[in-house]
Amino acid sequence: MDLGVCKNCGEFEDRCACGKGKVLLSSEDRIKISKFLSGILRHFGKDFGIDIDGDGWARVEDVLRVLKERYGIGKRQLELIVNFDKKGRFEIRNGKIRAKYGHSIAVNTAWSESREIPAKLYHATSPKNVESIVERGLLR
Repeated sequence: MDLGVCKNCGEFEDRCACGKGKVLLSSEDRIKISKFLSGILRHFGKDFGIDIDGDGWARVEDVLRVLKERYGIGKRQLELIVNFDKKGRFEIRNGKIRAKYGHSIAVNTAWSESREIPAKLYHATSPKNVESIVERGLLR
């Protein structure tokens, strides 16, 4: 679904209630950017010059530099992606951003124990891996 903002309604997903809002991200761009953002924050931030600290935080300005170069988006679009992510994958705080789960890089996740755990967690995999996962669980 598209993401946007409206002077009357505020942030919106899909459509603005009053019809006067402006779409800032199409559904297609939202999906592409969100997947790329997950990759940067969970797996390959260093490949793009992004330092991720021991708790998974990266500077928003560093992430925005990459997203602007690659997709031409700014801070407002990034905030919309984070705010409307149904899976709760991201968090922005004090000028930093992180993925909440799913890292392949070494990250301390003890902080997540004090927060509410989502009712459903998602793991994307190829159907050929399902049998192995059922037998042995998720492995690094």
